[in-house]
Order: sequence, then structure tokens, then C-alpha cells
Amino acid sequence: GKYWWDLVLRLEHEEKKTEKYLHKLESLFRKITESDFKKHFKPAEVSIKRLDGQEVLLERRIFPVKTMAGIQYAITILDITEKKYAELLKENALKELEKSETRFRSIIQGSSDMIFILDRNGSLTYESPSVSLISGYPPGYFIGKSPFTHIHPDDYKAVYGKISQIEQGIHSGTPAEFRSRKSDGGWIFLELLGNNQYDNPS
Repeated sequence: GKYWWDLVLRLEHEEKKTEKYLHKLESLFRKITESDFKKHFKPAEVSIKRLDGQEVLLERRIFPVKTMAGIQYAITILDITEKKYAELLKENALKELEKSETRFRSIIQGSSDMIFILDRNGSLTYESPSVSLISGYPPGYFIGKSPFTHIHPDDYKAVYGKISQIEQGIHSGTPAEFRSRKSDGGWIFLELLGNNQYDNPS
């Protein structure tokens, strides 16, 4: 039993049927009739207060319809409060994820340790800047390669056993010692420690 334009004009109860009400109503219809019909298919967001005092967000579309009786006006109103809330949560989550990634990179960029990220297929997907400095290989050299590429043959078993423990979520706290070949052909002694982050959604 309410008029749709009462939602659009958003006047207080005491303002209804006053000169101010009629003036705003006349202005609203003049704007609609004098503008391009297609324009009104674009949604507009309107915030209103329910009887229980809760504020909700509505998506409102107003558009003229040509009929046998002439031009009439149709309106669609959808409650998009939950949709907007979900979008806001997603936006905030993405911002927090971006902050976490920034913090992570700022920490490892300055670390003297060689840091790698290994995917489920056994390929290296990340190497920290210190890898190039210590190994002598160009930045990104190890990306897409197996972690065993430059490991001394005598140390395969120790490294393979450690990586298997990491994949199973076993953290003994004891590093595996091994030798890795540098770009100049020499060998460097390293220690391997890691943790399983496969199920970490971030």
C-alpha cells in the first residue's frame, strides 16, 4: 500500500503531502521523462531504514514502459544488503592477503638464508634473492626445476628422506646436511629445514 517513490525520495512522515513532497515528486518525474529511457535500466543503490531500525541497502531501477495507454513507469527493488556485505568481506580479505604477502616478501627479501617453495608436483616455484648470491646462478634459475637438480649424489637419500618428512607434516627439528653444486662447479655445504604449507589457504 506504499508508493515506490516514497522509498526514492526518502522524506520523513511529517513531510508527506506537503509542498516539499510534491515539489520533489514533480522533480523526480520530470527527470525521468526528460532523460534517455535506457539510462534507467542502470541500477542505483538506495539506503533505507526498516521499521525495526535496521538500515538496509536496496538496488533500485526505474524505467519508462511504452503501453497502449501511453508512457508508464516500472520499478524493481532488490535487497542487496547481504550481497554488499559479502563483497565487503571479500574485499577486506583480499587486502589482508595482500598485506600478508607484502610482509612475507619484505622478510625473505632481506634474509641471508636460501628459501625455496616447492609445489605438490615436486617443482620449485619460488626462490629468494639470496639463492642467486650464494649459488652463483642467475635469479630464477631454479624455478620449475627439481630440488635434486644440483645435489651431490651421495646426499640424495638424506635430502629425499627430509623432504618426505616435510610432506607428511613431520617436523623433527633436525636439519638434513647435504652438498649442492655452485655455478663455478664447486660444492657448498647446506642444511635443509622446512614445513608443510600445502593446506594453508593463504
